[in-house]
Amino acid sequence: MQFKTSLIASFAVMLALAASTAQAVCEAACTSIQGPEGRCNYQCTTACGQPAGAHRQRFLGALKSQYPQTPCTSVGATEITCIKTARFGSCGAQKWTCGKC
Repeated sequence: MQFKTSLIASFAVMLALAASTAQAVCEAACTSIQGPEGRCNYQCTTACGQPAGAHRQRFLGALKSQYPQTPCTSVGATEITCIKTARFGSCGAQKWTCGKC
């Protein structure tokens, strides 16, 4: 009986470790997509168990905070568009991730 209890406890620990490892993985939540010249466009997806719209809102807030002179707006439920400026740099350099990166 003690062996069975010990085995169950070990299994529970392994499950807890697997769950924490799964959440710790770095995932791309918003990345650059092709768009019109002079603009940077981003598509957000469901990642780390959070919906695309939540990532879009956080990423948009971060972009506006980091680059207050660069006009960025949400497009639809999951996209962001920004007018490209010299200070903003490369469109691909901006991204939003979640998890442990």
